[in-house]
Amino acid sequence: MDREQFWALIEAAKAASGGDCRAQTAQLVAALSERSVDEMLAWDRIHGELMAESYGWDLWGAAYQAYEALTGQEFTVEVAGMRPWPPPLGQGWDFDDGAEMQRRYPRLWAICGWDEASSGSS
Repeated sequence: MDREQFWALIEAAKAASGGDCRAQTAQLVAALSERSVDEMLAWDRIHGELMAESYGWDLWGAAYQAYEALTGQEFTVEVAGMRPWPPPLGQGWDFDDGAEMQRRYPRLWAICGWDEASSGSS
């Protein structure tokens, strides 16, 4: 199994579930149970690789800005269900620096509808 097949299984489960997260999980489990042990292990390996790759400042920054825009509350490691150590991979920055967030995420910034007055930059 490669990443293309990995995502195809996820997309098929998503389509079959009608957007219900629990049903999507059940669909994915059913699809994987029809595969060989080697394919299931490959799926798990790819999943682990993607989780490790996602643990970086870029994704955390986007999640931080989107979560706060949606809820009005601070996105913390406790909210995310993560332990604070180890820190995400890559070079960190201040997620509360509005100018930096706007520079790094111009499309997300536009979607959230923020302007300089609401940026929280100092």
